[in-house]
Amino acid sequence: MQNYKTAILKQAAATYPQLARVSNQPLENRINRLIKRTVDKTLPTGRYQDMNIITAASKYETTVNYNDILSLRFENYYYPEMMASGITVVQALTVNLITGKKYKLRDLFREGSNYKAYLDNIIEQEIIERGIPLINEFPGITGDEVFYLKKDTLVIVYQEYELTPGYYGTLEFNIPYSKLEPLINENSPIARLM
Repeated sequence: MQNYKTAILKQAAATYPQLARVSNQPLENRINRLIKRTVDKTLPTGRYQDMNIITAASKYETTVNYNDILSLRFENYYYPEMMASGITVVQALTVNLITGKKYKLRDLFREGSNYKAYLDNIIEQEIIERGIPLINEFPGITGDEVFYLKKDTLVIVYQEYELTPGYYGTLEFNIPYSKLEPLINENSPIARLM
């Protein structure tokens, strides 16, 4: 009887777009590197990195691509062998197509505005209204959260198990720009989209 060994299969890549803007090759390259780095954050990490991945599926969505603002949402689902369920990871990128600037959540709001407390209040209200089951107390906004933009909405993302049980999935809060208007930085991508 022969002894057969199995191969360890790791997820090596995820689906993502590439920017094609021939007029400025260095800018195109920079933004494409930002896209690749962001999508790489959806791949298995930590203990999952060394596990056999039985199933993997990735996708992306272009949520904004106008007025020189690009916002992308990346989602990767992977199922490690011997686990009870799969894992979904969401990452996002919002970038200025003229300057190549990658925006953080804090860049969207006026300096000195009390945007963290304002967003905390909106999110805490929504947790109550939607009856969202929490496994960890909502820690409040730090300014470094995963987010993406839609035509008229800011979306703040929390990963599976970050605040909610795994069965709940990824937790996303959609906040209309109209609720944020007094706090928006005039140089932010939101100002360009309104």
